[in-house]
Amino acid sequence: MSIFDTALQGLTRTDVQALVDGEAVENVRLEFKRDVPKRDEMLKKLSAFANTYGGHLVIGVDASSDDGKAVGLPGVEPQRNFKQTVVQWCAGGITPLIEVSVSEAIPLDNEGRRVAYV
Repeated sequence: MSIFDTALQGLTRTDVQALVDGEAVENVRLEFKRDVPKRDEMLKKLSAFANTYGGHLVIGVDASSDDGKAVGLPGVEPQRNFKQTVVQWCAGGITPLIEVSVSEAIPLDNEGRRVAYV
């Protein structure tokens, strides 16, 4: 199963881990970020997706700088109101307005201290 075949709200740790286990490689429709991007970096990537074929930005996955291959799943700290923040960034920073979907925090440990977002 691919993250492209699953509704964002249905994604689990297993789906994100499969990217690392399968050594997924960044491409025009898939990008990995180890850390939560700042506003301008996020808008640049989402705008690029909107201007091509769409895509998935997976936050909390480490990628090799050599070939863009997923190599780890360190996760990030849960972000307060992350979905709302990203939607507001897009509304205020991208013209024409794009439709963006953001997953809930995907817990990577039993305590939810580290999560991923798509």
